[in-house]
Amino acid sequence: MLFDIGGELLIDKVVLYPIEGLAPFFPIDYHVEVSTDNSNYTTVISVVDDFSTANEDDSPKELKFDPVVARYVRVVFTKPYNVPNADGYLVQLAEIEIYTAEENQD
Repeated sequence: MLFDIGGELLIDKVVLYPIEGLAPFFPIDYHVEVSTDNSNYTTVISVVDDFSTANEDDSPKELKFDPVVARYVRVVFTKPYNVPNADGYLVQLAEIEIYTAEENQD
């Protein structure tokens, strides 16, 4: 999933929301990449073996990382949920939020 946030911003968090009641269809392995030019991407956070959501925890996943300047944000699913008794894999999310570093200052 690719997002163009319209200009270069300092970001430090992405939040992934599973669809309520369908948390098992959350990805197992995934990472977030950022770019300023939509050509050269850098991985800012990787998640491997995230079975907490696969076990029907509907809570959002907050992915915090060191602040980085980005215009483009990609969420890459490298291991989607394997649908039992079906022919394939599935990822379903209700929402994705991208936060600027300034929004996270308390």
